[in-house]
Amino acid sequence: MSNMAMAAFSGITLLCGIVVLGTGIWLSTKHSTDCVRFLEWPIIVLGVAITLISLAGIAGALTMNGALLAFYTIFMLMAILTLMAFVLFAFVVTSGQNGHGLVGKVYKEFEFNDYSDWLRNRVEDRRSWSLITLCLRDAKTCDDMAESYNTLDKFNMADLSAVSFFQERSMDYSCCDQSGCCKPPFACNYQWRNATNWFHPLTPDANPDCRRWNNDDLCFNCDSCKAGLLQQVKSRWRTVAIIDVVVLAILILAYALALSAFRGAKAR
Repeated sequence: MSNMAMAAFSGITLLCGIVVLGTGIWLSTKHSTDCVRFLEWPIIVLGVAITLISLAGIAGALTMNGALLAFYTIFMLMAILTLMAFVLFAFVVTSGQNGHGLVGKVYKEFEFNDYSDWLRNRVEDRRSWSLITLCLRDAKTCDDMAESYNTLDKFNMADLSAVSFFQERSMDYSCCDQSGCCKPPFACNYQWRNATNWFHPLTPDANPDCRRWNNDDLCFNCDSCKAGLLQQVKSRWRTVAIIDVVVLAILILAYALALSAFRGAKAR
């Protein structure tokens, strides 16, 4: 009976492993180009590891194989500690503000210095950022803005900084990237021509990005563009971290019950 109980609890840890694997795959599909590949592969590897360890536990419980059960108890503990470390790391690097609201605007703007050092270091390298901007351009991040927001009122009411949990587009780099990459910072007081064409900043020294704006290249070399991209990464990581907190709690409980059943079986 104890062996069957351990097999059942190992089945729960198996489901947890599949969920962790699923979150890694979800991140990978959201970052479907080489633009931003930071952390999805460690999550995928961890999900696969938990799944395989759980299968070993189920096999060990059903066949009463002591070596497999010992493998399960040792390596599942290591996997739980690794997942715990990832969750803590994810919450630390995704802490901080979620953008700054502007008077009379629906969208928010994002400051590069609001993000953790670890995240900023991922995009500060010139070569890395040049590859990222190529991806953003290929994704046509800004192409439809002039047509979609053909008046200043429509532009001001546009939710450029919204982040949705599910995106229909397979390579969606809109939202925060539009706010940071496709327009000059509000503080520069550029004059409106259309959503991606501005002229004569009244306060050109208000922000270093004011002089980086160009009607041809837009703001892809601005810190605000890097901040917009990091906001998307941060939002998706935070979603994964919250899911993994729930998974971690279930995983710890199932592992503890499986361990108790294992000890009960050994006592008999």
